[in-house]
Parts: sequence; C-alpha cells; structure tokens
Amino acid sequence: MLSMLFVAFATLFISAADTSADPGIGYNPGEKMPSIKVDDIDLQEVSAKEATLVVLWSKRDAKSRMVNSWLSSSFEHQVVSICVDADTAEARLYADIDGVSADVTVRGGSQSEKLIEALGMTKGLKSLMVENGVIVETNTVAMTWDQLANTESEFSER
Repeated sequence: MLSMLFVAFATLFISAADTSADPGIGYNPGEKMPSIKVDDIDLQEVSAKEATLVVLWSKRDAKSRMVNSWLSSSFEHQVVSICVDADTAEARLYADIDGVSADVTVRGGSQSEKLIEALGMTKGLKSLMVENGVIVETNTVAMTWDQLANTESEFSER
C-alpha cells in the first residue's frame, strides 16, 4: 500500500515538474495561435515573428470600428486588422475613413463565418495579443470599449 502511494506521488510530482511541454493550440491565453489564413496572411506565421495584435471588426459595427482605430493607433508593434464582413479593398477603405494608419495590415475576411468560428468568436468580436506565437491576452469589443471610454473621460477631466 505504501509503495503504491509512493508511485502515485512520484508520478504526480514528475508530471507536475515537466514544464517543457509546448502549450496547446487554441484561442485562449497561454495557447499557441492556430494556423488561420486570411487572404495572403497566416496569423500563426505572422504572430510567431514579433508581438502582434490581431483585431477583428465589422464595417457595420461602430464600436468595433472605433476599437480597431484606437488599438491600431496605440499599439507599438505589428497590428493585423481583419474586417469580418468586407473584402480587403473595402476593409482598407473603412480603415482609412476611420483613421487607421497605412502601416497597419488590413485584410477582409472573405471567409468570415469560418474565420469567426475558427477564432472561437461566436459570442462577439475580439482582439488577441500574441507574443512569440502564443496568445497572451484576449479582449472583447465591449471590454476594450469600456477602457476607451474610461481613457476619454480621464482626458476630459483634466
């Protein structure tokens, strides 16, 4: 009985100590960005090279467009801005209207339903912060909108 307890404890200790395992692929913080192709860009490849902010937005949703504009102009690294309901040319037009920098990679989600499903965003659009190919943070449009509103109110109080 004591030897079985020792073996169980040793197995548990060894498996808990193994931190070299790669993170799984998924859509949550701590998981590797999956290989998702949007036009000519593979989000996994792009985000593995440098810190990348992936922002999904809709041309029909003013909040998501404002969030896209705000995040695209305030993030110091690479931004990939994906409009889920327009092709790339139309997405770039809306991004230009909204003041998104020409340096930002803008793509249209021609496969928008598949893209939203693939990114696990069936309950709303999100932005994903990816470092070294691993998702470190996700935020919904509503969460980012609240942060933007709080930032704006801080400026108006000064």
